[in-house]
Amino acid sequence: MNTFLLIDLNNYFSRFYFSNPESCIERYLLLIKDSIKEFSPTWICNCIDAPISFRKVICELYKSNREAKPPEYYSSLNLLKFNLQKFKYPIQTSKSLEAEDICSLFIENLKDEKQNENEIKFVVLSNDKDVLQLETVSNNKVRIFDYFNRKNDEGVKVKFVQKSIRNLEFENIEQLTLYLSLRGDASDNIPGVNKCGDVGARKIIAEFGSYENIMEILTTNFNFPSLKLVKNDLENFKMSYQLVQLRKDEWKVNLERYKL
Repeated sequence: MNTFLLIDLNNYFSRFYFSNPESCIERYLLLIKDSIKEFSPTWICNCIDAPISFRKVICELYKSNREAKPPEYYSSLNLLKFNLQKFKYPIQTSKSLEAEDICSLFIENLKDEKQNENEIKFVVLSNDKDVLQLETVSNNKVRIFDYFNRKNDEGVKVKFVQKSIRNLEFENIEQLTLYLSLRGDASDNIPGVNKCGDVGARKIIAEFGSYENIMEILTTNFNFPSLKLVKNDLENFKMSYQLVQLRKDEWKVNLERYKL
């Protein structure tokens, strides 16, 4: 099997740094070693957030509620990048994309590629629920995992736990994207729809199914009580839908650059 391993670097490095700054680099390198042992990838890439996301253009307040990271964090991050290059673990950065967008671009532009007559499968490591939008539920072509490296309740060591939209009780990716748009995300300052809780969001999804259906209905004279909150906060809903989606631009990928 030809497997491309994509790692959301900032996601894990931040967790390791704020858990123990002195061991954060060592722990991240261990994550890579464990991942290679577990998934035997042909290619690998450590995907890194841009300093400023393109989403700031859509919403100036995007992630503005987060505390600034200390200078030491960035010093450690730069040292990690140095080590990754030293050990020839490829990295990918961008001027405006976040790590999950880079993962999306790899998948979008390589999903129809074949190597030695075999299709490319993808493993994405991240604990960000937005990344679940990359999952291919029907054929397992894209699988999402979180790296734990700890013992479960039975005392058995668990390093990788597969995540799925099914864990959130969604049947397809559009339902997840719609849910994220309705609920918003306080940690990223994505507004969502005011007063639309989990029950309300799931009711809307069950009744209307997609963003396009909702927008089409809202441009007619039909009165749906379940869409009242969306109608009253329509601009935030539309903006949130833009913010939560991952990029799918056309991009030429040189696979040799990421070969392990």
